[in-house]
Amino acid sequence: MCKSVCFREERNKSMEVESHHDLTSDEKKQLYYSKLELAERQREDQRLMKSAMRGTISDDHEFDPRGLENRRPDQSFMRKTTTIAVIQGVLDEQDRQRCGSVKDDEIIAEICRELSYMSRKAARKFGKADAMCIPEVAKKITEEQDTKRTRKASLEPPPESRRK
Repeated sequence: MCKSVCFREERNKSMEVESHHDLTSDEKKQLYYSKLELAERQREDQRLMKSAMRGTISDDHEFDPRGLENRRPDQSFMRKTTTIAVIQGVLDEQDRQRCGSVKDDEIIAEICRELSYMSRKAARKFGKADAMCIPEVAKKITEEQDTKRTRKASLEPPPESRRK
């Protein structure tokens, strides 16, 4: 499922303005949400998000929860816990190195990489899913996956290792 954005000609026009003070009140009304419209939009967004979290969103809405993963309480807790664990691990290692009069940035980097592995793995997964929405990138990724599968099936070593 790919996402797309559509613009209506009469609604979306670009214009150069030095400052928003140069706009007429009619132009400002057309460009900006009023406080009432903004509040209404936020209520609708919150309602849709709660419905999506409960799994009760109807199919007539175009709603993609992508990017809202960390708004769920369990995911938010996991993210905060991971962040705290990474920071604490780095601080502990810095203290240990200070006491031992040793300075090794690679050990600190390795601790950070190790503790943030699952977060990085999830980020790559989401990035790949997003990339698959771009036809050229999707084609390249698919070709790379097919090449890996073919090489694995034939048990042939990768080209780099064959040259040595």
